[in-house]
Amino acid sequence: MRIVAFNVPTTGHVDPSLPLVAELVGRGQQVFYFLTEKYRPQVEATGATYLETPGIPDDYFDEVGEQFNPLRLATQLLETGYDLLPGLYQQLSELEPAIVIYDSMCPWGRMAGRLIGVPAISSMSLLELPPSYLRKSGQIGAVLKLLPRILPWIRPYRSAVRRLQAEYPLQIPGFPAVLNWPGDLNINYTSAQIHPEANELGERYLFIGPPVPANNAEVKFPYDALDSERPMIYVSLGTVFNDNPSFFRRCIEAFAESDYQVVMSLGNRLSPETLGNIPANFIVRSYVPQSEILKQADLFISHGGVNSVHQSLYHGVPLLFFPQQVEQAQVAARITELGAGYLVREPSVAALRSAASLLLSDNSYRRQAAFLGASLKAAGGVQKAADAILSFSAGS
Repeated sequence: MRIVAFNVPTTGHVDPSLPLVAELVGRGQQVFYFLTEKYRPQVEATGATYLETPGIPDDYFDEVGEQFNPLRLATQLLETGYDLLPGLYQQLSELEPAIVIYDSMCPWGRMAGRLIGVPAISSMSLLELPPSYLRKSGQIGAVLKLLPRILPWIRPYRSAVRRLQAEYPLQIPGFPAVLNWPGDLNINYTSAQIHPEANELGERYLFIGPPVPANNAEVKFPYDALDSERPMIYVSLGTVFNDNPSFFRRCIEAFAESDYQVVMSLGNRLSPETLGNIPANFIVRSYVPQSEILKQADLFISHGGVNSVHQSLYHGVPLLFFPQQVEQAQVAARITELGAGYLVREPSVAALRSAASLLLSDNSYRRQAAFLGASLKAAGGVQKAADAILSFSAGS
């Protein structure tokens, strides 16, 4: 069977899809994957055929991390889809796939599959939470503050929707569903125990758990410098919303010369030199092999990105959350509700110390993280997803 996959050029969306693609290729399926040049090696490592998404640069999302505006992002994605559809329709007509798999935040994949009349399967790299978690996360005020930035984009968004629907036989979901667009079948990289509405979503939603965290062997790290006698705190704000030197400095002040070993990953927007003197009990790098560090960590201070949260729980590590945007805050609220994390809205030095002490001294957080991690491991993985996809194709 021939399958075409689509994604957006950002690590948090690409990484969950790659083990599934590799599984499908391993079962004899021919997969063509549309992405940007940066991801060619990873795509080809799965055995899939890399195809370039025309006109999409590797840094397509860079501005998102600087000034987040969800409605502007939705408009940008739809406008990109409009520009891409003629060429993609031609390419897909020639490839004649039986199925299209697309990231839920990649509308051109969904729309191209619809236009050529084949099933479109959503790879849902985001955790789809009900609106009630906006209140639980304490983000209603943050959303209200975003309104002056969002309101000017209502008209452009509607215009983008009208233009697409006038030219193509498409039904575009309303905002914000277009940022997490469901398909004919939806692959969710979480467990039914973590998703609050798993039992209500029906057979179109499949919960498979996250991919087994990969060993980032290419990322060099001084493992010999780790002190196994100390509790380890790992700190990271992920790969997009990580330009926050004041937060990292507060972490340094909170845990300098403490009984903790602290490993800090800054991302590509900051260098360790910008933080000044690094205490002896800290290891600070632009990148660290996250899955390997989490195997040894006792606490993860995190932004609340879905992939990072799943990796932490997979290894039974509780989380201290400092979200950088609304979606991350909602994820943090859910994991806090489940007893495996603690949400800090104002991470002062004192608040960081107090919350870390609580999470490291109260074993209930680690027990609950281990329970949720076990549910992720038992969810079925990419083998379950591949079974469902191939069965879905046969029955469609």
